[in-house]
Amino acid sequence: MAMDHDCDELPKEKAALATFFQLCAEKNLLGRPDGLQDDDANFAINDETTLLRFLRARRHDPAAALQQYVEATHFRKDKQTLAIYDRIRVADFEAARGVVSISPPSSPPRLTRQCPKYPHWIGRRTKSGLPVCFAHVGNITKSSIQGWKDVRYLDPTPSDDPSSSSDAENPPLRSIDILQLAALMFDHLTRVAIPLCAAVDDRREKDTPLTGSVILADASTLTMMQGFDLRGFARDVSGLLSMCYPEIIDKIIICHCPAYMGAIWKIVKGWIDPVTATKLVFLTSGEVYPMLSEIIHDEDLPVQFGGKLEFEHGMLPDLDESLRRALGCDGLVPGPLKCVHDEQGRVKIVAVGCVDGQVRNEHVATLE
Repeated sequence: MAMDHDCDELPKEKAALATFFQLCAEKNLLGRPDGLQDDDANFAINDETTLLRFLRARRHDPAAALQQYVEATHFRKDKQTLAIYDRIRVADFEAARGVVSISPPSSPPRLTRQCPKYPHWIGRRTKSGLPVCFAHVGNITKSSIQGWKDVRYLDPTPSDDPSSSSDAENPPLRSIDILQLAALMFDHLTRVAIPLCAAVDDRREKDTPLTGSVILADASTLTMMQGFDLRGFARDVSGLLSMCYPEIIDKIIICHCPAYMGAIWKIVKGWIDPVTATKLVFLTSGEVYPMLSEIIHDEDLPVQFGGKLEFEHGMLPDLDESLRRALGCDGLVPGPLKCVHDEQGRVKIVAVGCVDGQVRNEHVATLE
């Protein structure tokens, strides 16, 4: 497998990356894993950018990076994340991504059932080109964290029992666990948002792989009780990030921190993976705009943080003008998306997941 970027890494990093590629090849880790369809792009699976993330996470030690990558590969295989990503119920995916359910454009949004609310891409970028993601800490409660128990996906291997029903009215649905759900949400970032932002023509340093993102978290409604509720969730999600998605987060900026944030941090700190903890930045309301305006243009910064973008947590990505031109469309659709290659080698965005017991495979846009 050829390295697919003309990078400007330091010679040490280039040499380490070449060694890492060789080690992965010897372990047969560069082929197409189970669950990846024939035309699926291998973004965030085993492309160069992904391997570079693992290498940097292990300070350019190829052997250590290989060990972590093998562990992440086993997790993906054991948890069947690729297959589930293609077959999760779209409504469940949206419930985990945001705070409103899918409604016709003419209908008002409705509150969803409780489900963990994960950070999601808002369709905008930092000044350096990183995807900007939005999280609302107030939406993460004890009841919403338990909502993953209601998430279902369409079983790709329905039962052979003739008495079982597999029609649209009673599809063979299976449950998932909280780590599987978190992996699907991070896959949406790494398999769609980051590659799209990397491909835009106006990005600075286009020859340098884009590997990370910035998360803006609104903590304005955070309560002391939530600090206790967040502990297990923070442990699971930060551990998954560190093991399977290293270096995809450049910063997690906690905005509008209440006066008692220090007390909450004492409660949560010991439950967060140390690597993830180093990426956290805490800002009071008075500090939010001065800092964020240095890294994000006003038109790409939600109004909650002092910018001009009218955006609420849970909305679909509001693509900036450069992304719209690159995709030839005004926006994306609800549910999981992925990148595939067409017969001409172009990258296409397709919508997957299942609706009413039927798996989607719908063309959304072609990256020009």
